Amino acid sequence: MMHRAVLTRSTARTIMGAVAAFHGLHVSDLSGLRRERPAAWARQEACWALRLRTELSSASIGRMVNRDHTTVLTAITSVERRRSLDPEYRQRTDALLGHVDQMTGKGLAGADPAEPLAPILRELAGLHARLSETLSAVEAAQADLSLIHHQGVPK
Repeated sequence: MMHRAVLTRSTARTIMGAVAAFHGLHVSDLSGLRRERPAAWARQEACWALRLRTELSSASIGRMVNRDHTTVLTAITSVERRRSLDPEYRQRTDALLGHVDQMTGKGLAGADPAEPLAPILRELAGLHARLSETLSAVEAAQADLSLIHHQGVPK
């Protein structure tokens, strides 16, 4: 269950500051004209975090980052798509939200305490399945090698 803050201007500014700090940037980099990848990605993640943690409209978020609302919607979609495809990126953006929550004083109050573990548990389940497949392949290869060792190489 995601939680959204009751918005104040200071909450939104705090979120922008938290995202900038997380990326080692200045808040002005998030609302500036820079298009370099680090600033652009941080700006997209700021839009995403503002959407998740506030009641701001895409137009209001756009005003904060000096972009129009369609750019904000594209940014949010881009972050969500990348999160669904890249487990490391998902973990990094989860850490970003944790940083945002810590900076805004929201923490996990009211959230399901197991929620932060869900992505980790899904990743562990996937790793376990891949490890089981690999172990089965190794055991089959060992059996083949043992058979070759005892019977010799077929001609």
